[in-house]
Amino acid sequence: MGTTGQLLPLAMGVLGGVGLFLLGMKFLSEGMQALAGPKLPRLVNDFTGNRLLALIAGIVVTFVLQSSSATTVMVVGFVNSGLMTLRSAIGVSLGAQVGTTISLWVLTLDVTKFGLLVIGLAAFLYLFAKRVRPHNAGRALLGLGLVFYGMQLMGDGFGPLRDNESVKALLAHFDATSALGFALAALVGALVTGVIQSSAAMVVIVMSLGINGIVNFPTAVALVLGSNIGTTVTALIACVGTSRNAVRAALGNTLTTAVGVLAAFFVHAWFVDACAWVSSAITGPVAQDSPEFMRVAVPCTHTVFNLVKTAILLPLVPWFERMLYVLLPRTAAEQRGSARFRTGLDPRLARSPALAVVQSGREVIRMGEHCGKMLEDLRAILDETAPDFALEQSVFDAEDDLDTAQAEISHYVGRILERGGAKLGDVAIAIRRQLRCADEFESVSDYVRAALKAILKIRDAGEKLSDVARDEVRNLIDAVQAFRELTLEILEKERPTFQELATAHSATRRIDALAKEFRHRHMDRLEHACTGPVKGVIYNDLLVAFRRMNDHLINVVETYEGK
Repeated sequence: MGTTGQLLPLAMGVLGGVGLFLLGMKFLSEGMQALAGPKLPRLVNDFTGNRLLALIAGIVVTFVLQSSSATTVMVVGFVNSGLMTLRSAIGVSLGAQVGTTISLWVLTLDVTKFGLLVIGLAAFLYLFAKRVRPHNAGRALLGLGLVFYGMQLMGDGFGPLRDNESVKALLAHFDATSALGFALAALVGALVTGVIQSSAAMVVIVMSLGINGIVNFPTAVALVLGSNIGTTVTALIACVGTSRNAVRAALGNTLTTAVGVLAAFFVHAWFVDACAWVSSAITGPVAQDSPEFMRVAVPCTHTVFNLVKTAILLPLVPWFERMLYVLLPRTAAEQRGSARFRTGLDPRLARSPALAVVQSGREVIRMGEHCGKMLEDLRAILDETAPDFALEQSVFDAEDDLDTAQAEISHYVGRILERGGAKLGDVAIAIRRQLRCADEFESVSDYVRAALKAILKIRDAGEKLSDVARDEVRNLIDAVQAFRELTLEILEKERPTFQELATAHSATRRIDALAKEFRHRHMDRLEHACTGPVKGVIYNDLLVAFRRMNDHLINVVETYEGK
């Protein structure tokens, strides 16, 4: 009873410290995401063309976000929505594991005593700042202060345990000086990290245990290795309910880490000595069980493992990609592809507005791309000598799909706003633009469908377009298609140039002039030819449909002009 009475306050201190540390990491990550805005996730899209660039993107993003879990969840979401290839995802995940080691070196400094000071100063900035950026900076600093204070509580809680016989007896089972003890310690590290979902928190716990003499260095190494596996649980959870390719991305993150840990286990004695040698080169001649050594050696082990693992595995990324397709073969639907439009919005990313808004923006662009597919099908139908009912139905299906997509995007960005996106300047601007553009592209699909219905009405009335009228419609389809492509190029840029906007306005005037010219020609043909009244009226409806498509596309461009 006496032992329990002594351990309970210590356990409360440790638990409170871990909780404050995790809360601090959350605040720090969210604050950094808010400060970076949508630019940071775009880095992942822009710099994943090859393995090395993907690795660099993963390192940079994780260092800024202060969370490898946030990066891997983002990667899973991007793969799920088609923003990223599986090969790039593996490279970014490797980079994320390297990036998370950088911030841990700050914790080797004796910064815990500044925790309350940082919390106090940051709280005023977070609570009373009127402008968005200072508010977000206060949030990040508040998280940093909580991290420091949580570390202090953990250290104070673990200190008295070094002389507790019950604790010593328990830890004797996980002494990593033997192969079995090393494996058990690594398993414990993986399980604890899987529960708290933060390898950084686990590394800090191990550092506190080592500094207070509760675990020896080999055991600390094993616990750190296990934490690398445990942190992949977050990505595995994130892939539930996503596409098969997103599951492959999450599995790839786990597989590369597991291979690295398994390799380290087979040479664990050598690996422990190598980490001790590197750490001693930094600390100088100090005892291996001293607090000075452990403060550096634990994050050093984490860094050495991830750097060596990445250097070895990065050239093998194509092999891992093939392995993932062996473990999870392509389904029949994946092999044949699908013409139907489905959004890849991941509701889990909505918790991180700066990340989610990039995904929703990509889905808006995909809506515009699908409008292009509808126009291609419309042109093919116009050129057909015999009815192609399957092709005609594909246009009607596409319009239904874009109706659904518009509703899903609106609901999704609404969730981003609920999660704090309204307070983030760049994110809020992007959300307003996305809502408008999704609505405009859905309207474009409505008028592609209306154009098809006009063509079908002419056919059902026993009439057909003349060769001249058919050429006019082709010209309008091609002009609208080219304008749509220009619109998407503008939409994909953060700040289009004045010349690009002027080119768009010139294109929309040209389409409007073409439609008016073709209408005048049509009226002339009505005066000099025996054209059926049904075809005459419906042809005007057809021209109106293209003018409306043109109107909605220029509305997309005008979102950059504040109109």
